[in-house]
Amino acid sequence: MKALRTDLDLKQSDVAQKLGISASVYGNYEQDKRSPDYKTLAKICVFYHVSADYLLDVPTENGCFSSLSGTLRSMHPADQQRVSEYAEMLYFYRTHKK
Repeated sequence: MKALRTDLDLKQSDVAQKLGISASVYGNYEQDKRSPDYKTLAKICVFYHVSADYLLDVPTENGCFSSLSGTLRSMHPADQQRVSEYAEMLYFYRTHKK
């Protein structure tokens, strides 16, 4: 969660306020000293635009793609566009390489 928050240039208190919890409780979530209840977990997922599986680090069939998807959703839109353009360029290069 810390990486998601810092990628958005937010403080713990900013996120805590949006979630309706104290900054110290949110800090405990980031440090794995405390786990959120289901309702708060859902709020965190919605806030960061990620799945609960991503936050809980649950392995999936897609492996890195699930993680990448969560990372992309937490990025600034301009950076998302850059990643998309790079992926298209890489795909084009790989499929047209002789």
